[in-house]
Amino acid sequence: LICAGLKSMLEGYVNVLVASNGKEALDLAVKNIPDIILSDVEMPVMNGIEMGRRLAEDDTTSHIPVLFLSARNDEVDRLLGLQSGALDYISKPFSQSELLVKLANILKIRQKQQQHILAESMVRKGENVTSEEMNPFVKRMLEVIERLYSDCDLTMEKVAKELCVSQSTLLRRSRSVLGKTPIEVLVEFRLKKAYQLLQTAAVDISVSDVAYEVGFSDPSYFSRKFRDCFNLLPSQVVGRDGVSPARP
Repeated sequence: LICAGLKSMLEGYVNVLVASNGKEALDLAVKNIPDIILSDVEMPVMNGIEMGRRLAEDDTTSHIPVLFLSARNDEVDRLLGLQSGALDYISKPFSQSELLVKLANILKIRQKQQQHILAESMVRKGENVTSEEMNPFVKRMLEVIERLYSDCDLTMEKVAKELCVSQSTLLRRSRSVLGKTPIEVLVEFRLKKAYQLLQTAAVDISVSDVAYEVGFSDPSYFSRKFRDCFNLLPSQVVGRDGVSPARP
């Protein structure tokens, strides 16, 4: 009954997957990688504490925030829930409004964290562009972009195909985790790659050549986007090695 009520409350804001026990929830989490998990503690087959521990031990699910709802509210139960990796332990009965605000705040914080991690990954010279803290889906998307960004004809259809997902899933996941579309991520990556190239380039380098090298087919459009991103023209960056690009 409570599960049905939560689904009814949340499905107007997010896509909701429902599991009837901890084992089923764990399997769903591994398969779908949800943005957040809201779970009871007392469940058949596998309880919430064990599910939380299993999620935390798996690299593919350890980043997923978990909130527990439970009628058991003594200190030992709360500590067990939090020690299993949960971000919060909410006692029943609970305020629906308070729960919605907590869920929204957690998702906003996670989104900002991922934006920061993504921005840092894009400016690391000579290092792998991925991070252990990065959302697995974003990590895979960035690996594809790193490999294909110089292709002027790169489309989101191709990126989605490389990730073995539909374009709608690619768009939804990117917006959900990063608050950005895949196109915005690609453009940001290309611009920061261009900045790095310009930093170490010879004084007589052609801005057009750099634009083409990072996947822009129109040098004028590249220059406008570069100025919007860094508040500098590409020609003003040539030879400025050691100066880190600003974060958009």
